[in-house]
Amino acid sequence: MPYGARFSILSKAFRRKMDENLREYGLTAVQGAVLGAINAFEKEGITDISQRFLEREIHNTHASLTEILRKLEAGGFILMVRNDSDKRSKSIKTTDKAHELFSKIDESDRKIYEEVREGISDEEMADFWTVYGKILSNSCRRAPGGGIK
Repeated sequence: MPYGARFSILSKAFRRKMDENLREYGLTAVQGAVLGAINAFEKEGITDISQRFLEREIHNTHASLTEILRKLEAGGFILMVRNDSDKRSKSIKTTDKAHELFSKIDESDRKIYEEVREGISDEEMADFWTVYGKILSNSCRRAPGGGIK
């Protein structure tokens, strides 16, 4: 099997399981990942999170991210407010509803991780993550500001 297909299968299987777990909250795995990314940036102290910033940092297209953000806002998970520093853009902020959900998303992520690593020792997983980190580093160029390009 081609190497790319192997990565793709693993990614799709994980996303499918996450879709199942988040369905009861009206979210998809992709929406949950975007929501989680926004939360992570907020925790880092980044207060000016715009759509353009997210597109660059999480490698998503404008059209795709526009639809995701629209659905997250309609679901009450984010607010899009006029950006004080640039009136043409909006800052994205998570809501209390989103904050109530983050622990459930983390729990779901850990549960799926434990399922897919069943029968694999902690030492083997540590080796895997070391190698995976090198592969990721080799396949992605670091963009200014720490994002992956």
